[in-house]
Amino acid sequence: VPFDPDIGKADLEGKSPLDFNSNSKGILSIKSLYEKMKKLKQELFDL
Repeated sequence: VPFDPDIGKADLEGKSPLDFNSNSKGILSIKSLYEKMKKLKQELFDL
C-alpha cells in the first residue's frame, strides 16, 4: 500500500482520514456497492 501523505498528516493532527459526511465519495461508493451486492444476491436466489 503506498503511503498517503494526507492520511499521515491526518494521523498527526488526530483527524480521521475518512469523511463520515453521508454524501462523501467513500460513503456513497460503499452504499452503491452494497446495493449491487443486494441485487446480485436476489438474482442468485431467483435462479
